[in-house]
Amino acid sequence: MCVKIGRKPEEGECLVLPPVLPGHERDGSDCSPFYGDDGELYKRCDICDEIKLYNEFPDNQNSNMIGVEIYNENGFTGDVNKKRKTCNTCRKKDGNKYSSSANVVFKKHNIPNPTEETVCEICGNDYEENGNKKMVRDHCHKTNTPRGYICNDCNTGLGMLGDNLEGIEKAKKYLESVDGDKWKEKFDKTENKLI
Repeated sequence: MCVKIGRKPEEGECLVLPPVLPGHERDGSDCSPFYGDDGELYKRCDICDEIKLYNEFPDNQNSNMIGVEIYNENGFTGDVNKKRKTCNTCRKKDGNKYSSSANVVFKKHNIPNPTEETVCEICGNDYEENGNKKMVRDHCHKTNTPRGYICNDCNTGLGMLGDNLEGIEKAKKYLESVDGDKWKEKFDKTENKLI
């Protein structure tokens, strides 16, 4: 069954946390969802550090965070609901969505917001070439220092690769290993599997 990420439960469906290994209880010490003593789902916000109800966080289709499985009367639907790490309150300022950590970092260093003339420092595309998507203010999450302006697609790509040089190097090494005809060396055609 194809899994839909970020789908809201429909009427008659409920959210159920997947099981965890012994010794790895969910307790709200990180941004993963957990059950409170009242049986409700909760989550800790990465900005205000408050524990809030799970539904006080916006859905996130691109998240690598732990998801909550959606069940109906027939059991697991195959779909997963995932939420962002930042609660609705912290994601909104004057009614506008914003990345508060990037906002704080760039304001601290008096760096202006990107404009429609800003070019992505990774792919080189401008605002129009990126489908009229805004450039994002990229910053290091470990050191809280600004890095530059990149398009949303490149920002997502960096995040999916771990937002570090190690992840980029692994991806580079992989692509080099299958460049040209090198991919043929990886497959056993007689048994139809990777060597």
